[in-house]
Amino acid sequence: MKLLNKIQKFMYGRSGLDALSMFLFQIYIVLLIVNIFVNSKIISFISLLLAVLALFRILSRDIYRRSN
Repeated sequence: MKLLNKIQKFMYGRSGLDALSMFLFQIYIVLLIVNIFVNSKIISFISLLLAVLALFRILSRDIYRRSN
C-alpha cells in the first residue's frame, strides 16, 4: 500500500497515459520485434526515441498542451 500511495502522489497533476503515448509504445514494441530479426542500429535508435517520447508525454505536467 505504501508504494501505491507514493506512485499516486508522484502521478498527481500529470497527464498519464493517452492515446498517442499508447500508440507510440505499440510502435516501439513492433520495432523491437523487427529489430530481433533485422538487428539494425537505426531501428534500435528509433525505438528508443519513441519510448522516451512516450514516457515524456506520460510524465508531463502540461496537461493542456498534451490534450491538444
